[in-house]
Amino acid sequence: RETESERMLRLRCAPSAFSSSFRRVPVRFVAQEVEMSDFPGAVAPVTHSISFVKGNDPMPVFRVLGLDGHCLAPEFDPQWGKEKCVELYKHMVLLNEFDHIMYKAQRHGQISFYMTNYGEEATQIGSSEALDAEDMIYAQYREAGVLMHRGFSLQNMMAQLFATEHDLGKGRQ
Repeated sequence: RETESERMLRLRCAPSAFSSSFRRVPVRFVAQEVEMSDFPGAVAPVTHSISFVKGNDPMPVFRVLGLDGHCLAPEFDPQWGKEKCVELYKHMVLLNEFDHIMYKAQRHGQISFYMTNYGEEATQIGSSEALDAEDMIYAQYREAGVLMHRGFSLQNMMAQLFATEHDLGKGRQ
């Protein structure tokens, strides 16, 4: 049976459909054990530091939290207290529940369309938390969590989705 390290070596040495025929990039061999992420269709090394990547090697996955929840990169730890973490979690749960309700409304023909945010809750809430209050946000589909976290009310979101007279966009999308 092939080990994870042997598999990575085989994948790195195999010809890629995306590799350039004009230049060859040397494969870097790592003597130490490397933590690997295994996503469907991709295997990539895990890193706890941010840096620019060159070449055709798989782009590393940046991870701040370990699988057990402890911080792997202390310089990126925001040092939030329990209250802040609970507030952020409540926004993520609210967004998920809002998605369930609005998706059902869309499937029943009550609203014209709705793009869910499943699996993106933490990305939206976390990125909006990192910004200052005066920072401009140009939101688009699948970013309802940013609006929620910034204080856009559920009533305003519903008015927009149902295109009512209370919609700030006057029923236009």
